[in-house]
Amino acid sequence: MKVKLLLLGLMTWLAGTLWAQPQLTKAQQLMSQDKPQEAIVELRQAVSVNPKNFEAWLLLGEAFLRTDQPDSALFAGREARDIDGKNPAGYVITSRAEAAKKDFKAAYNSVRSGLKSSKGGNTSALLVQQGRLHMAMDSTQQAMISFSQAKEADPKNSAAYAGLGEVYMKMGSPGMAILQYENYSKIDSTNAEVFEKLGQTYERERRYTEAARAYNRVVALDTTKAEPLFKMSRLYHLGKQYLNSSRAFQLYTRRFPSDDEGWKYYMEALYLSRQYKEALNAAERVHMKEPNSPRVVQIIAHSNYEAKQYDMAIASYQQLARIDTLSLEDKERFGKAYVAVKQDSVAAPILEEVVRKDTSQYDLYSDLGALYMRMRKWEPATSAFEKRFKREPNHSPSYVNYGLCAMALGRFDSARVALRKFVELRPEYLPGHLYLARCLGAMEDSSQATIKEFETVIKLADTAVVKYRSELAEAHGRIGVTHLIDKKYPQALEALNASIKYRNDNPDTRLWRAQTYALMNRRDEAIAEYKAVLKLDPKNKNAKEDLAKFSPQ
Repeated sequence: MKVKLLLLGLMTWLAGTLWAQPQLTKAQQLMSQDKPQEAIVELRQAVSVNPKNFEAWLLLGEAFLRTDQPDSALFAGREARDIDGKNPAGYVITSRAEAAKKDFKAAYNSVRSGLKSSKGGNTSALLVQQGRLHMAMDSTQQAMISFSQAKEADPKNSAAYAGLGEVYMKMGSPGMAILQYENYSKIDSTNAEVFEKLGQTYERERRYTEAARAYNRVVALDTTKAEPLFKMSRLYHLGKQYLNSSRAFQLYTRRFPSDDEGWKYYMEALYLSRQYKEALNAAERVHMKEPNSPRVVQIIAHSNYEAKQYDMAIASYQQLARIDTLSLEDKERFGKAYVAVKQDSVAAPILEEVVRKDTSQYDLYSDLGALYMRMRKWEPATSAFEKRFKREPNHSPSYVNYGLCAMALGRFDSARVALRKFVELRPEYLPGHLYLARCLGAMEDSSQATIKEFETVIKLADTAVVKYRSELAEAHGRIGVTHLIDKKYPQALEALNASIKYRNDNPDTRLWRAQTYALMNRRDEAIAEYKAVLKLDPKNKNAKEDLAKFSPQ
């Protein structure tokens, strides 16, 4: 009879346990989804079916704590303790419920009772709870002891490391706190709250990139909250990780498009990461709400400049000048935008002001020189190029441009010095030798030097004859006329013939060849060549006069 009753009781208990299991499983899922109120409904059914279900009472106590029902949680914890008085989990729930009611003495006694009853078992969770009670009562040193003991009892108890992190933060040791939070994250990567504390601690230490990564974990664990995503994005910004910041704020503005602060940060991050097209779009959105914000207008102006939308950049810089003082960097772009739209006369004074106020901007002398050249203002152009090569002695373009401007002013000696410096720096650059040869050709005492430079032009053009046909024609022609002036007629004719081979439509070269034929007493060839000149240039006075000398009297 006793055996039958025992079997009947066992079967009844098993039936109750099996019947309660679906509710318990569903409740666990609801708790993981942060739905404790719905879990309570399932757990009430589970404990009504099987009042001795220890796990159900524990989870019910946790659910009551999460829904701020400490009295109910206390009842559930005591039920769990009655079922298994040696399991520390029931004492932990009881103590937490009492602490929630601000009854710290009772909460502490529950922990002590649990430590006695669980002697020989894993008391790590109880020691963590004890540490939390010490923290609540401002007993920092005692809390450190309890959390340390909890860690020793179970090195994989992540809550012990979290508790030590809080202790160290309270003691003003953020470096040690970070170490504890990092240890926690190695054990449990699912607690958003701890990652948030880690991020806050990194931020306090100005370790912004690491703080952002910690918040990245928070965001991954909970995609619905705005604050962690905003903090992560801003921390990347503080760490000057502007590209990462722009990507994070892009996500933020998509999820929370009505947050104006998010759009401003997004605009800044895009701008500072040189994503000018996207920065312009974001800035124009912000501009609708803040039309007179100097920073917004500046970003619009610069972004338009980088997008080569120079007219729009100029308009924005003009607006910026009305509401704020332009920085030298702004003025530089402002001036260059005017250059781009061919308003050199407007650009010149702006860029002059920049180099006057910031002598380190000597590279702008090249821009100034170039625009003065286009305006045919040779004097200020030579001055600008001279200032450039004096600041940067090996800047070859400034020498060649100076030389060309000096030639335009008739200062051939100065031009020669500059152009010789250029070909010294760029000996393989054909146009440099061509310019120098032209300069020397304009000087009365430089015939041999002129020929030498033109011969260098011919040598350099040898490997690209098609590309340099015009230069070859000019070089041979100028060598020819130099020989002609020096009365070296055979050499002159040879050079002029070579020039005409490359280009036969230059009336000057054909005239020089006609004159060479005439001086060599090759009458028929001279007459034919003079006629060829007049065919190319019917008003050529020299050709007409020279041809007339061959006509019968």
